[in-house]
Amino acid sequence: MVQDWDCTPALESCERPMIVAGFPLPYIVDYHGLSPGGSADLVGALMGVDLFQWRPFLLDSAIYLFAFLLIRYVLFLRRRRTQ
Repeated sequence: MVQDWDCTPALESCERPMIVAGFPLPYIVDYHGLSPGGSADLVGALMGVDLFQWRPFLLDSAIYLFAFLLIRYVLFLRRRRTQ
């Protein structure tokens, strides 16, 4: 994602690496032109300096919830088996 005003005339590439935050899916993206260089964080996203993407955030939340419930279920089965 690069703003139009950052691009030079035709034949030159506008592609540049983006700083992202979020694991396993990045959901905060450094916003070129507004964000301080080389940073992407939740505070910046809340202030509107970085871009916050809802879909990857919700998928990340679902992944962590699934992992938590799976671990909890495995521990439940272990306790039940030892009794």
